[in-house]
Amino acid sequence: MLLGWTESLLEIRASRKSQADKARATLAATFDGDLLLLLGKVLFVEARRAIWDDQSPAVRAGLIVAAIVALAFAGATLGLALLLLLVAGPLWLVFGAGYPLIEALRDELQLRVPPESPLSPL
Repeated sequence: MLLGWTESLLEIRASRKSQADKARATLAATFDGDLLLLLGKVLFVEARRAIWDDQSPAVRAGLIVAAIVALAFAGATLGLALLLLLVAGPLWLVFGAGYPLIEALRDELQLRVPPESPLSPL
């Protein structure tokens, strides 16, 4: 599913559509319910590993306090930041400097797809 998403973003970038049509197509490709669930799981696992599992107990205690303070004072701002991330992230991958990242992700995913899979590269 991630490989298909990266391929669609690369196709959108290479297309001759207007910028507005490319933006709509990018958001439509990204806001598939199954894809969002998969991306959320991948991001959660990686964030948990980097932020929590690989840290000492003292750093974990500091992270808990920082999270409580952030949630206490952030309120609606946290929701707005998440919404902006969900919209701006894919657009940055297609239109901005994130384009090489999506190519690298596609190349890495192609290496991991088994040869007998229908999604394998030709």
